Amino acid sequence: MTKDAIITLSIDEAGTPPEATFLFSVMVDGTVVASNQSLSPEDSKAVREISRRYNGLFEAGCMPKLAAEKLAALSAELFALWLAGSWEKIKDMVKPGSQRLLVIASDLPDVLNLPWELLRPPGGHFLGVDSKFSIRRFLRAGGQIPAFDGELRPRPRP
Repeated sequence: MTKDAIITLSIDEAGTPPEATFLFSVMVDGTVVASNQSLSPEDSKAVREISRRYNGLFEAGCMPKLAAEKLAALSAELFALWLAGSWEKIKDMVKPGSQRLLVIASDLPDVLNLPWELLRPPGGHFLGVDSKFSIRRFLRAGGQIPAFDGELRPRPRP
């Protein structure tokens, strides 16, 4: 059985909004692929705007609708901002056929609320519908998924 590959995108912020920039690192199974990466002030502002626009879709009280070309453009923008520069290294480190877990580790609402499920790697599907991918958001920056060494609580009694 092939071990799941854990791709971690750890995102923090430097400076004070609205001039703050996003800093990020990319790891695969704990091995650093890219560290101390920084989005430009313009790209950081664009991320906040994407988050604001996307979250606004759900405030209208009805089911949000986006045209296919807008979904594709949003997907391409997210990929270009966060993973394009590391994708070849990530692909080389992930075994074919393995399940992939994308972990977004941050304490920033603008980052955690991004539509990561819409991210689509080249030649792939949106991660939200790709059976090889799972996505988890962790409310902390700079870390990896902690190993679980405890016991689960018993299920509730009927």
